[in-house]
Amino acid sequence: MVGDATSIKYASMTNCDLVVVGEGISRKPFAIAVQQGSALKDDISGAILKLLNQRTLEELKEKWWTNAAADGCPKSENESDGITIQNIRGVFLLIVIGIALALIMLAFEFW
Repeated sequence: MVGDATSIKYASMTNCDLVVVGEGISRKPFAIAVQQGSALKDDISGAILKLLNQRTLEELKEKWWTNAAADGCPKSENESDGITIQNIRGVFLLIVIGIALALIMLAFEFW
């Protein structure tokens, strides 16, 4: 599913079968369009600035997004916390063995 970040985040919070992979491509703010020269422009801008200054928008985001995400889907036992050294220690072991074998071959070349 590809879409705008807000819709995708909401869908993943409400549907436990969805997982957000990666980061958003770009962040663009939403806009409200009014006719050019409309008196509504100043009223809407003032109302948004008032909500921002009173931190009402942050409270609403906290209420509906952060708390909803915390109460959402239970964490699966299959989920990992990412790649760690313990997960890829075999790769490092193979690299060390390869270097050791290369050094042994180098020693035989010059004897």
